[in-house]
Amino acid sequence: ALLTAYVDQGDGEKALQLYLQMGAEGVEMFGELTLVLALQACILLAGEGGGLLNISYIVGQALHADVCKHGLTTSVLISTSLLTMYAKCGDIVELEHFFSGMSYCNVASWNAMLSAYIEKGDEWKALQLFVQMQEQSVKPNRRTYVLALQACVKLAEKEKSLHTEGRSMCLPILEIGQALHLDLEKNQFASDAFVGSTLLTMYGKCGALTEAENVFASISECSTIVWTAMLSVYIEEGQGYKVLQLFEKMQREHIEPDHVALLCILKACGTVQASKEGRIIHEMVVKRGYEKDSNIGNTVVDMYARCGSLDEACKSFHELQTRNIVSYGAMIAGYAQFGHGFLALDLYDHMQLNDMEPNKAIFVSIVKACGVAKTILEGMLVHGQIIDSSFETDVLIGSALIDMYSRCGSHEEACKVLYDLPNRDVISWSAVISGYAQDGQGFSALGLFARMQKEGIKPDNISILSALKCCANVGAIVEGRLIHKELIRNGAVNDLII
Repeated sequence: ALLTAYVDQGDGEKALQLYLQMGAEGVEMFGELTLVLALQACILLAGEGGGLLNISYIVGQALHADVCKHGLTTSVLISTSLLTMYAKCGDIVELEHFFSGMSYCNVASWNAMLSAYIEKGDEWKALQLFVQMQEQSVKPNRRTYVLALQACVKLAEKEKSLHTEGRSMCLPILEIGQALHLDLEKNQFASDAFVGSTLLTMYGKCGALTEAENVFASISECSTIVWTAMLSVYIEEGQGYKVLQLFEKMQREHIEPDHVALLCILKACGTVQASKEGRIIHEMVVKRGYEKDSNIGNTVVDMYARCGSLDEACKSFHELQTRNIVSYGAMIAGYAQFGHGFLALDLYDHMQLNDMEPNKAIFVSIVKACGVAKTILEGMLVHGQIIDSSFETDVLIGSALIDMYSRCGSHEEACKVLYDLPNRDVISWSAVISGYAQDGQGFSALGLFARMQKEGIKPDNISILSALKCCANVGAIVEGRLIHKELIRNGAVNDLII
């Protein structure tokens, strides 16, 4: 009973100590339930990582040897616990060897394998196993479908990280997810809250927002988990206003947001610059004691900074129990965005004094701050740090450097950065063209505008406006007419800005 209590409380260390003590005192240790509990204690310890992972693995292997010695490998409960233990300890080779030797595998055994592959980052293998289990006439349960959907979620995340530009629908993964959705409806699992929340998360990760909304609407009893999943989908798709609308609906239906939901709502407030709503959510965070959570604390700072409420952002920043790279990044970005370049530079120096290395996002912000403050010396020093950090070929950082040098009147340096970029996009070109135009160097701007088009880059509104202004300033009527004709051909002449 005491062993069961320790495991139920999640105290794997005490559970294992008790198990070993039982052996030392000559207590029977090889009953099915006792071995299962001992293995679950190993699983709990493995989940804590560090040195405890090695201890749990060594004890787990010893338990496996005892299981074989006493002829208990036919016990499905014990076998499934062994599978989970090897999975948690990260020994996929032993896991696969043991699984292939099992005389009988129930759905829990297959689920343990699926979970192991997902945890190890081999989602395609998990999906193959999902198909294989059905070929062997093992019927999936709710947990199986959730795991298969989680594999799709992870694959979609990997796909997005490889294709950061554009909003890919992750079509092959989406098709697998849709097939799983059909199976869920056939088995009447789709309306289950836990299954449904994972399903709509999958659609969200694949960029299929309408399908995610349809799943949300179809769930009969939406728990906080389901509402939070939908909020997360909206925030990931950049739908800040929809997050706030859904939050209003939650309040009308008396659904209490958890800390994850509040995190999403704070992010939305920052995205759409809804400072009034952001303050209300901040008050809720404080009342519930969530402000000590570093993620929420950083998001509060970021929300105020994005809204331009820099005094409140600064106050929240200094109230953080621990300030990390995310905290500094939010404040630096806020200062740079709202024209306080020197304050951003001061904070950047303070961050480095605290032994924090700038990441890509901070480099973009601090370069922008140098441009705002028109401090080319500091800008060049930061540029050196960027080169030392091997970020000089990043398009976002490159565009920020071009803008900074252009603002400081150093157009040759801006061009050098542009030509050193392996992938020059319209934002990079527009920054240089705009810089020349603003500095009254119309012919240089028009030359770059022509070169950009020769490289197959379609002009955006910023570069077109800059080119047209240059045509007017230098009297380039022929070039102006050519741009005008192109605008008519593309139907862009009706754009009010142009």
